[in-house]
Amino acid sequence: MIPDLLKFAEACDIPAARVTNENDVRAANCYTKDVRHSWTLLDVIVPHQDHVLPMILSGSAFKDVIAEGDGRSSY
Repeated sequence: MIPDLLKFAEACDIPAARVTNENDVRAANCYTKDVRHSWTLLDVIVPHQDHVLPMILSGSAFKDVIAEGDGRSSY
């Protein structure tokens, strides 16, 4: 189960926004910059088939970070 990060942020009195559409990322980023608070949380929902870089595959160490490509180790 994935925790509701917006509820967590609310409980901690931290301004937060959730993005579920890539077209809304810029507006959400502007929101986090406009809020006059020391912390803001931006919860970006990404489909599981999308690769977000940089990433570390499950069971890998930080030294194995993937910063380019689509995450495959062989083609």
